[in-house]
Amino acid sequence: MVCYIKNKRWLSSPDRVSYQTKKNSEVEVFDTSSVSEFKVGNGPLFIRVTADFPVTNQFKKDKGTNPKPSLQNKTVFVERLNNGKASLYVFKGDGDRVYLLQVDQDKPFPLLYKQYISRINDIHENNIFRRQLLEHLSCESANDIQTVEYNETSLKSYVESYNRCMDPTDDAATVGGKERKAKTRLLVFGGLMGYKFQTIIYSTDVDFERKISPTLGLEMETILPFNNNKWSIFVSGQYASFTSNGTEDANMMKVKVAKIELSQCIFNLGGRHYMFINDKSSIFIDLGAVFDYNIKAEYEDMPGYISILSNIHRVNFGGFGGFGYSIGQKYYLSAKLYLSTSINRDVMDVRNLERFEVAAKIKL
Repeated sequence: MVCYIKNKRWLSSPDRVSYQTKKNSEVEVFDTSSVSEFKVGNGPLFIRVTADFPVTNQFKKDKGTNPKPSLQNKTVFVERLNNGKASLYVFKGDGDRVYLLQVDQDKPFPLLYKQYISRINDIHENNIFRRQLLEHLSCESANDIQTVEYNETSLKSYVESYNRCMDPTDDAATVGGKERKAKTRLLVFGGLMGYKFQTIIYSTDVDFERKISPTLGLEMETILPFNNNKWSIFVSGQYASFTSNGTEDANMMKVKVAKIELSQCIFNLGGRHYMFINDKSSIFIDLGAVFDYNIKAEYEDMPGYISILSNIHRVNFGGFGGFGYSIGQKYYLSAKLYLSTSINRDVMDVRNLERFEVAAKIKL
């Protein structure tokens, strides 16, 4: 049946899933009692499995001394991690993470594993799953079984090496028929950069007029191929400028005491985390480092005034944090706060430039 499923990009294996038969129809719910498998768009396949799942103790502080895993019979949805002659699945829930193996069209079965404590309080592992892999995935050119660990990266690598061993043409790195690859895209953006600056003149902090400058730039973002496209890294470059006068009160009037002119190329390197509201919309947070190159960096005291600022750095470094809203990871509205930056070479006059940016972006 084709329907509209509410895509929650599950971090844990879902037990109940909301759906609509039509866009404006009543929201209904299915679970393992009524559905054997489902898939959302090009995302991973979830199938229903009834089996005895081990309690692995991976995430428990009290691991106990018994090396034998206890088994719990469950009927749950499990997520397919790769697809081939042998396929790997994972169940995430109940404070545990259990991997399952399927060979050909047989029923998937859990790979057994247990962490426990020895008499001298060392953590040991009962790697029963290796014996299971050898029993079901025997091929001479598969990876060394002794190096396989009970985690997604290691188990996928072993299963895919078996698939290639059995069939060199097998596309072993597929999930739900789609390759998991990093996606790199180019975004163009424009917005407004707010500047605030101060420096010391005759031992007094002097604030300059706050100014807003247009800013234009390009961003290259790479969506990372895991966790349902929730993480990315990016690098961007943009141009902005700032011209302002410093003033002080004298005889009930504002007197100009200094002038600054900056023309900047601003380069950002950072990471982004998307938090999806629905299938297309998401909010996100940005964190990263900033590198400024001041194409023009001029500062002038008015006659009779002497500033501590003597020589503006040609290059500045700092950091930033931001947040925003995205539609389909194609259209963006964002806000970014730059940490205070020192543009003066005098160590007494630090963190004297502040900036805040709002921008709109579009993927080319």
